[in-house]
Amino acid sequence: MKILKSCAALVASALLLSACGGGGGGGGGGGTSGGGSTGDQSWLSFTPNPVTVDAIQGQSTAFTVSAHANKTFSQNFNIAIVEATGLVTTQVDLSGGGYDYTATLHVSPLLAVGTRSGTLVVKLCEDDPAVCNKPLSGSPWRIPLTVNVKADTTPTTPTTPTTPTTPTTPTEPPPPAPVSLQFDKSAYAYSFTQGEPFSFRFNATASRSIVGEAQIGVFEKSGLLSSGGGTLTWSSDKTYNIDLPLNGNLAAGQYSSTLEVRVCQDDPSICSKPVSGSPWKIPLSLTVTPTVNLKALSALSGVPAWSTHQGNAGHTGAIAATVKPANFTRRFNLPTTDQYSSTIAIDGNTIYAVLGTRFGKWTLQAISEDTSKTVWSVDLGTLHRVNPPAAANGKVYVTSTGHQDSYLWIFDQRDGKLLAKQAMSSQWENYLAPTIYNGAVYTEDGYYGGMAKYDGSTGTPQWAVGLAQVDGWTPAVDDQYAYTYIGGSFNVLNSATGETAYTVADPRSGSSWVNTSVVLGNGMLYAANAGSLTALNLSTRAITWYLQGNGVTGQPALTAKALYVLHANGTVLEARDPIIGTPQWIANLTDSYDKLIVTSNLAFVSNNTNTLAIDLATQKIVWTYPLGGTLAISNRGVLYIVAQQKIAAINLQ
Repeated sequence: MKILKSCAALVASALLLSACGGGGGGGGGGGTSGGGSTGDQSWLSFTPNPVTVDAIQGQSTAFTVSAHANKTFSQNFNIAIVEATGLVTTQVDLSGGGYDYTATLHVSPLLAVGTRSGTLVVKLCEDDPAVCNKPLSGSPWRIPLTVNVKADTTPTTPTTPTTPTTPTTPTEPPPPAPVSLQFDKSAYAYSFTQGEPFSFRFNATASRSIVGEAQIGVFEKSGLLSSGGGTLTWSSDKTYNIDLPLNGNLAAGQYSSTLEVRVCQDDPSICSKPVSGSPWKIPLSLTVTPTVNLKALSALSGVPAWSTHQGNAGHTGAIAATVKPANFTRRFNLPTTDQYSSTIAIDGNTIYAVLGTRFGKWTLQAISEDTSKTVWSVDLGTLHRVNPPAAANGKVYVTSTGHQDSYLWIFDQRDGKLLAKQAMSSQWENYLAPTIYNGAVYTEDGYYGGMAKYDGSTGTPQWAVGLAQVDGWTPAVDDQYAYTYIGGSFNVLNSATGETAYTVADPRSGSSWVNTSVVLGNGMLYAANAGSLTALNLSTRAITWYLQGNGVTGQPALTAKALYVLHANGTVLEARDPIIGTPQWIANLTDSYDKLIVTSNLAFVSNNTNTLAIDLATQKIVWTYPLGGTLAISNRGVLYIVAQQKIAAINLQ
C-alpha cells in the first residue's frame, strides 16, 4: 500500500497570516492536513492560476504567485506552500499588505531538461502547517504548476582551433550516487485501541540530499496502515520526519509486518528507477486492544472518592497513588447525542453525570463503573441550566440556575430518589460543582453574586453572603473557613457563620472580574487569574509569590511536594515549590493544554482533542489518548476524560 510521496515544503511564518489575520469575521475549520479542502474556498484567489514557469537548467529561476483575500480572520494562523515532487526549492519570500500578498518561489536548479507538472498546495492552519489539524475554512488550495526546463544556451567566447578535432560521442550522465538511510529505531512496536485514530512518527536521516532528484515512499502490504496516507516533512535537506496513521479498523489482536521505505527517481509505487541503496525494510508490530475492557477493579489504598470539582474540597486535582502507563487500557466509552456537563463526580463505584442543553431538557445519570451501564436516570425537566454534580455521604448534589429555575437538588445515590429541593436566588450564572464538607454543601449563590451553605441532608439554608457577581467558581473549604477569589481579592469566610474572617487584596490582579476556583493545601491558597498565579500564605495572611503574566491556563494541581502549573499559554508544565514558588522543573508539551490533574508519579494534561501523561521524574510524555476534556480519577484507578459528547474511561491498573 502506498503511503506517501516525497514532499518539498516551503513553510512561511506568520507574514501572510497578517494579510488575513486581523479584524473579525471568517471562521476556522477542523480536519487533517492530508484531506481535501473543507468549506468555502472563494474568499482567497491566486494569480496566475494555473502557474507556468519557463526555467533554465541549472538556474534557480524565480516566479511569483499573488494572493487576494476578501475577508479576515480573528485567530492567528500560519501558511505553508507545499510541492510534492521537488519542482521548487525551499526559498520563499512573502511581501505585500492589506488583502494582497505575493509569494516569490524558485524552481529547483537540479531539474533536468524537459516539462514537468506538479501542484502548489497552499495550507492555512491555526497550528503547525506540517500537521494542520486546524485548517482554516477552505484550506488547502491547489494550484497546478508546470515547469518547462530548457538547456542553458548562453553563448561562450569562441576560440580558434589550432587543429581539427574529432567529434565525441555524447555520454549518458552518471547515475546518482548511492543513498543510505538511518532510522531512529531498528523496529517499531505500538499499541492502540480498536477503532480509535492513532499514528506514529519515525525519523530518517539520509547520507546526502535528494531534494529535487528523488521521491520517498513508505509501503506496507498487510493493510496495517491507513489508506488515508501519512505526512512527510523535512527538518533539513537530509532529515525526514514521517507520520504514518494506523488502520483503526483492525480487529483486536497482535500483528506483525514490515515497512518498506523506497527512494526512487520516479513514482515510488512504481519505482522503476530506484536510487542505489533503496529499499529499506523495518519490522512493524502492532497490538490492537479491545474497545471494551471491563477488568475487575480494586480500590487504590488511601485514595478518597472524586466527589467534586478537581476531586476534593481543596480542589487540589491530586491523588496519592502510583500508576504505570504500561497497564493503561481503555475501559469503555460513553457517547451521547446530548451534551455532558463539564465535570463528573465518582462515589460508591458509580459515576454521576449531568446531560442537557441550555433552556432544554436536563438529565442526571448514575452509571456503574463496573459495567458501564446506566444504574438510574432522573429527568430534571426543561431548565435554563443544570450545573455539574457533586457526590458524597450517599447523596448526589446539583444546582440549577436561571431565576425561577434556581435550586439545590439532593438525590439518593442508590436509586435517584429526590430527597430535597431548595430554592436558590441565582440569576443566569454558570456554577461549578458544589463543594461538600462535613455533611454540608457550599456553593456559589445569590441574586447579585455570593456564597451560601446548606444542610447536606435536608437542603436547609445555613447562611448566605453577598460577594461580587461573577460566576464559574466553587469555594474551597476546610475545618474553619470557606475560601474564594473574587473581584481581585481572596475572600475568607467563617464556615460556621458565613461572616468574613478576612480579605487579602491582590494588587497584581489582571482583572478584578475574572473568576477562579482557588486551590487549598499545605497552609497555602492559590488563585489562577487572568493568565497569572497568586499564592497566599494562610498563616501570615500575606501574598508570598506570583507568576505574573506568563500565560497560566486552567487550574493548578497541588501535592505535598509541588504545585503543578500549566503556563506559557498551556505549552509548558511546570513544578514549583508550593511554599516559596521556586521552580523545580519544566516540561515542554506538544500543544496548548488547559486541564491538569496529578498522581504520585504522573501528570495528566488535556485540551479539546488530546490527553497526555507526563512522568514527574523524567518530565517525558509517556502516554497519549486521542480525546480531550475535563479529567477525573476514581478511587478504584479509572481515569475519566469528559468531552462534550463522550466520556472515556481508562483503566490505570
